[in-house]
Amino acid sequence: MRSSRWTNNTTNLTTTVKTSIHGDISILQEGDDVDRRISAHYDSKGNFIINSFLHCLQTRTPIPFKDNWLEHFYGHKIPNKPNEKSFALNMIKISAQSDPLKIPVAEKPSLKRLEEMPRSLTIGMVFQNHEIRSFPYISQDSTLRYATFDTKEKRKLGELLITLEDQTSFIQSVAEHLTAENTRGQGGLPASIYSEFPYSAYEE
Repeated sequence: MRSSRWTNNTTNLTTTVKTSIHGDISILQEGDDVDRRISAHYDSKGNFIINSFLHCLQTRTPIPFKDNWLEHFYGHKIPNKPNEKSFALNMIKISAQSDPLKIPVAEKPSLKRLEEMPRSLTIGMVFQNHEIRSFPYISQDSTLRYATFDTKEKRKLGELLITLEDQTSFIQSVAEHLTAENTRGQGGLPASIYSEFPYSAYEE
């Protein structure tokens, strides 16, 4: 298993990203009394990077590694693209032709409102026959938040916070987990996202 960690000096939260032997990613934040953890099944790991891109674009913040991702993550060696591209990336590209997908901006949105967002932006995991799904939204202070719910019991489990200050470490951790482990041939997924994301659709 691979593990990476950093501490946000503003929120004082320490974030740890780990990869399981099955290729899933789990993220835990420590530093207060709120349950801040999230798990992503292997087929939704790339959504973390895509949501981070949207977070930066919607807050008019430069996307980390946008101009040097090939050197930074692959040492200038062009990787093989995954046979199955991210479903979220495909949806982003399709919608970009008319109405680009965006992460909702709200303060403590209800589960009902969160469930109305495109499923392609959410993070999923199944645990003991319960679907655990994390819904991204951007709060008024420009923080990307993942509200995690047990969708079977309609019960909120916790919330992960990714501030703009966190984004460089967060994207690097997720991308490095994908490229280092290359689980299920996903090592080229960051390359697909960086090279094929429809940036121009979000430029005003």
